[in-house]
Amino acid sequence: MAPRTIETAATTVTFDRGLLTIRSKGVRSTPESVEQTFVAARDVMGSNRHPILFDARDWPGGDYEAWIRVIVTLEEVFSAVAVLATDADDSRFDPFAKAIDRLLIPFSVFGDEDEAKAFLAPYSSPG
Repeated sequence: MAPRTIETAATTVTFDRGLLTIRSKGVRSTPESVEQTFVAARDVMGSNRHPILFDARDWPGGDYEAWIRVIVTLEEVFSAVAVLATDADDSRFDPFAKAIDRLLIPFSVFGDEDEAKAFLAPYSSPG
């Protein structure tokens, strides 16, 4: 099946071979932009949960309300999350990354795309 892509105001959302990739367009996240991205994710993935690679290298961050929107929806849409940042120690994801990883689904930050994809591989299924 060919990759499926939807553009939102803040992200490019692509589903290909069981992996959802969301690439930031350098727009700060709001609850509305998070909702638009999750709607696009569901549209390209269908009803099954899949792992997500969030390319946040150009992401300027999000406000507290945006994080809340992510947290309340994350587990119902995704099976695991790998964030691709400029550095694996990117502080934009603290303390949320550790809390999500402990309480909801596997979630980790990486500075290398291959390492991020390897982390997600066990949670991936075609389709």
